[in-house]
Amino acid sequence: METTLLSLQWTTPHRGIIISPFQSLQSTNTTSLKPKRVCCPMAKIQPKTRIRMMRANDENPPSGNEYEKAEEMESRFRRTELIHGLCRKRMTTKANRVLKELEDSGNVPEVFTYNQVIRGFCNEGSVGKALQLFDGMKAAPNVFTYNTLLKGLRDSGKLDMAFQLLDRMKVAPDVVSYNTLLKGLCDSGELDKALDLFDRMKVTPDLYTYSPLLKGLCDSGRPDKALDLFDHMKVAPTVYTYNTLLKGLCDSGELDKALDLFDRMKVTPDLYTYSTLLKGLCDSGRPDKALDLFDHMKVAPDEVIYRILLKGLCDSGKLDMALLLLDRMKVALDVVAYNTLMKRLCDSQELDKALDLFDRMKVAPDVYSYKTLLKGLCDSGELDKALDLFDRMKVAPDVYSYNTLLKGLCDSGELDKAFDLLDRMKVAPNVYTYNTLLKGLCDSGKLDMALQLLDRMKVAPDVYSYKTLLKGLCDSGKLDKALDLFDRMNVAPNVYSYNTLLKGLCDSRELDKALDLFDRMKVAPDVYNYNTLLKGLCDSGELDKAVDLLDRMKVAPNVYTYNTLLKGLCDCGKLDIALQLLDQMKAKECLDGITRRGSEPNVAPYNILIEGFRKEGRLDDAIKFIKEMPSTYGCYPDVVTYNTLIEGFCKEGRLDDAIKLMKVMASTYGYTPDVFSYNSLIDALCKKKKIDRAMDYLDMMVSQGCLPDIVTYTSIFTGLAREGNLSRTMDPFDELEELGITPDEMAYNSVMYGLCQTGQTDRAIDFLSYMVCKGLKPNDFSYRILIKGIASEGLIEEAQELCDELGARGIVINASAKYMSN
Repeated sequence: METTLLSLQWTTPHRGIIISPFQSLQSTNTTSLKPKRVCCPMAKIQPKTRIRMMRANDENPPSGNEYEKAEEMESRFRRTELIHGLCRKRMTTKANRVLKELEDSGNVPEVFTYNQVIRGFCNEGSVGKALQLFDGMKAAPNVFTYNTLLKGLRDSGKLDMAFQLLDRMKVAPDVVSYNTLLKGLCDSGELDKALDLFDRMKVTPDLYTYSPLLKGLCDSGRPDKALDLFDHMKVAPTVYTYNTLLKGLCDSGELDKALDLFDRMKVTPDLYTYSTLLKGLCDSGRPDKALDLFDHMKVAPDEVIYRILLKGLCDSGKLDMALLLLDRMKVALDVVAYNTLMKRLCDSQELDKALDLFDRMKVAPDVYSYKTLLKGLCDSGELDKALDLFDRMKVAPDVYSYNTLLKGLCDSGELDKAFDLLDRMKVAPNVYTYNTLLKGLCDSGKLDMALQLLDRMKVAPDVYSYKTLLKGLCDSGKLDKALDLFDRMNVAPNVYSYNTLLKGLCDSRELDKALDLFDRMKVAPDVYNYNTLLKGLCDSGELDKAVDLLDRMKVAPNVYTYNTLLKGLCDCGKLDIALQLLDQMKAKECLDGITRRGSEPNVAPYNILIEGFRKEGRLDDAIKFIKEMPSTYGCYPDVVTYNTLIEGFCKEGRLDDAIKLMKVMASTYGYTPDVFSYNSLIDALCKKKKIDRAMDYLDMMVSQGCLPDIVTYTSIFTGLAREGNLSRTMDPFDELEELGITPDEMAYNSVMYGLCQTGQTDRAIDFLSYMVCKGLKPNDFSYRILIKGIASEGLIEEAQELCDELGARGIVINASAKYMSN
């Protein structure tokens, strides 16, 4: 009969003394390694209890062999218990050493003990050690052993090895085995392999099988496939399953399918269900539908639900509805939600509502609440209110609060108040603080003060500090000071710093200094540096140097680079060279991708050439070039192209060609003539004294939905005045008022000029009085027209007296009336 430890009944003279059979474990603190679960059959009985049971009957002492067996089993139990405790303490390496000692003592550990150590290695990321232990197991592995290794390999990104292990499993894989690999494939985006494995499963899938597949399909933009898999599930879906699919559909923009699935739910939706749908609806610009869903919720909404709705309403511009929702809320919002709503109100210039919301806040405002309102007030020019709010802050303002207010003061030119605030700052200013003040000083032209502020900054200036000052100095023409400041910069200049100085030098025609600075650049120039220098050279007529610079460019030129050079060549009349440059652009594929019809073609390079042809009077060459554009360059003319040519034909008096071109642009390319097209033609007709035709085209442009502007009517006024028909001239003035267009001084001057030209100076004087009655102040040219008109009628002395009187009053510059009459 086999003897077990529980069946031994004996006593021993050595009561209470138990000597450890393995001294190597005496240093290990086993008292803290208490087991949390039953490890083996003896684990239900405490060691001391077992010893008492063994010594309970002194009448039948065990034999020496039985004592050795009992001691061996006790030793094995203690080692096993220690292994489990070490694994729970994540001391897997020590646990493995004890396991090896147990094996070396001739005992075969249980598979559960192996599993604990294997899992410990896997959790530590030491999958190689886990596999090594697996290969040397003296107990047969079970499915838990394999599943532990499969998970370890999956988490380490070794899916191929995991599948190899699956294929050589010596026990039947269970659903956990498949679920482990399915999740790994889905997380890696290998959905097709995951679906193939799903189809090959030899066990019934559970909920954890479907969840990663549904999520993976949705995340990869395959919601239809996810829905199909969902409809064929062999287990009842839970709310988590529905939520996974709903989120995938919403993220993919399939809101209608998500709502349909929601209506078909066979479980009660939870808060996550509603928040997913509400966010999807709000993000897709359907806040009304979101509110309807909100009103039919079957669970009490929480703060997250309200925040989603508030954000959706704010993003859709429905701020009033957001405020109404805020009043209906049954849960307390945090300060972040209030701040979000206040920011949207401020961004929409609803400052009164933002301030009212601030006063109604049910939580204490934080510093961001104040910063939001301060920025809104400053951006709207409400500086007094901003200063008052700042003084009433109930939290300590941070440097960003000060900076917000400083920027508002500087942008409004309130520099004295800005510096007073700087002196009152209770936190250390940062570089942005000083940069704001520097920009305010530069914008106000107070460059000396800006330079002084730079010297007394309490923080190191950054590259933006210098860039601001450099721009201010260059814009005011103080290039020497700008160069001196540049040379003593305490930070390395970047391409923007160089570009600021290069532009200032080029605008001032200091091209030699600009080229010298460019050659001394300590950073690689970008395309904007080259473009700035190219423009300066072209504007100064230094085309040879510009072409040479283009050839030396170390970065790829962009369209603006070529356009700059094209314009420079055309302005100098070098159209043939400009055409060669355009062909060079085409050869270098600079025009590819931006000159195809239907994709917003960039026709700027071609329009520059058309303008060049117009200025040179080569209109027929321009027409020929336009016809070749689609086939040669793959680009089609636009309205600007035709307007350039229409203006050219009109200025040359070729009105029939201009009218023909207007018809071609509409019939060939479907372009409707715009106000610039009509203005060129109407002005030319008026100058040709063809007022009736001009009026016909005015009626035509209105009928086509093209509203005339003040330029249109100024041409009409001038033409009618030249006819001397003042009563007819007044009719368009009445039309202007109906169209909401206010005649300017030029319009009145045009009429007066026409009247004086036809010897109707007295009517011109009446028109001047009408102009004053309308609240307009005559300018120097208005009076000069009248003086010239009076002198032209032979009234030289009267004209000179008027000229002298107006000159003495500073209205016109003193000049000879006789001279003006010539």
